[in-house]
Amino acid sequence: MKNPSKWGYALLIIGIYFTVKYIRPLSLDLVGTDPSLRRAIYYSWYILPVLLYFWISWGTQGVWKRLGLAKGLPEGLLYGFLFTVPMLLGFIFIGEPKFDSWSLEMVVVSALLPGFFEELYYRGFVFGELYKRAGWGFLLAAAFNGLVFGLSHIWQGNTLGQTIGVFFVTFSGAAWFAWLYVEWRNNLWVPITLHVLMNLYWALFAIESNALGGVGANIFRGITIALSVIFTLRRKKPRQITRNELWWKGSAEQITEPPKA
Repeated sequence: MKNPSKWGYALLIIGIYFTVKYIRPLSLDLVGTDPSLRRAIYYSWYILPVLLYFWISWGTQGVWKRLGLAKGLPEGLLYGFLFTVPMLLGFIFIGEPKFDSWSLEMVVVSALLPGFFEELYYRGFVFGELYKRAGWGFLLAAAFNGLVFGLSHIWQGNTLGQTIGVFFVTFSGAAWFAWLYVEWRNNLWVPITLHVLMNLYWALFAIESNALGGVGANIFRGITIALSVIFTLRRKKPRQITRNELWWKGSAEQITEPPKA
């Protein structure tokens, strides 16, 4: 792939996003009602266009490094779990275990698949490439990422108030995940682990049926977020997001050779 301008990269990335958004429902209409097949088709749209994009850009090398998956798995698992301990303990205290629904399938469907693929797609690809390759500043890239991520979850709201609340929570969560991704030096395993575990705790205990949650749930979710932010600010130095790169980073990143794994 040649080196297009920063706007060329941005249009390509956003174009892939909207292509996936509007083509995926059409593909699901063609496969019937089998839940396993529909799930496979649904999540394939999160990974196949992204892999094709990186393959055209970099060849077969450097894809996992580019996405933030090449290293940092133990670190991501450890700190992702530690950050979510307050949420787990809080849900045990205020929630009612849904023992009748606990199963491996529930863990995979409710936590593992959405947590992994949504982070890979929304943070590793949409946010990551707008921020790193298209030259968008953190706030601009995070705002677009939060907008599309929030809009993808508004179906969870049953009223106007709930819909607005769900959008605000998921928009803020997307910005938080993006910030952690950058400040943990391109380690996508940190937000992946947080996303998976937070989804899991939500599924294991009777709290709320959507992302908005109740007062008690949001208190413990807030503690988890605050813990991750404070720890990251104290431990991860120097800062990866500088003040002069909040809105615009300048020229697009040039592709000269695949990054070394």
